[in-house]
Amino acid sequence: ILESLGLHTEIDKMFSPSWQAQARVQELASRERQVLVDKLGTQLAGYVLELAEVLADHPHADCAATYILRKAELKRKGI
Repeated sequence: ILESLGLHTEIDKMFSPSWQAQARVQELASRERQVLVDKLGTQLAGYVLELAEVLADHPHADCAATYILRKAELKRKGI
């Protein structure tokens, strides 16, 4: 099985803490993407993921995130 997945040469790395941590991060990211698709639909999830990538390195990304959350909260309250 490992050979068919191309992992037979990586077996030593698979038991290292750094490899396992990276695998957990990738699994979490995959689950987060799937939750977005499930909750928002494919198109809107795509927009959100794209915006997250654009903002990831921006020094004021928190401002954009706060704006989006506040806007959604006000809309839910009918304000």
